[in-house]
Amino acid sequence: MVTKYLDRYAISVSLLVLLLILSLVFTGFFTSNVMPYAFAATVLAGTSFFFEYLFNKAGNERQEKGKKMYFYVIPANMIIFVGIVLLLFN
Repeated sequence: MVTKYLDRYAISVSLLVLLLILSLVFTGFFTSNVMPYAFAATVLAGTSFFFEYLFNKAGNERQEKGKKMYFYVIPANMIIFVGIVLLLFN
C-alpha cells in the first residue's frame, strides 16, 4: 500500500522532502514565523499533490507527468511561495 502511494505520487513526495530539507536551512528565520511557513508549506504540498492526482487520473505516463510537473506546477509553486513570503513575512 505504501509503495503504491509512493509510486503514484513520487514527484510530490520528493518535492515535499526537498521543502522539508530546505526549511532546515532557514530554521533560525522560520522559528519566529512557524504558522505562516506551515501555511506556505501546506499550500505548496497541496497544489503538488492535487496536480499529480489529476495527472494520475488522466493516466499519464511517468515521463509525461514529470514534464508537466516541471513546466507547470514547479514554476507555479515558486511564484506562490515568493508571493506568500512577500505577503506574510514583510
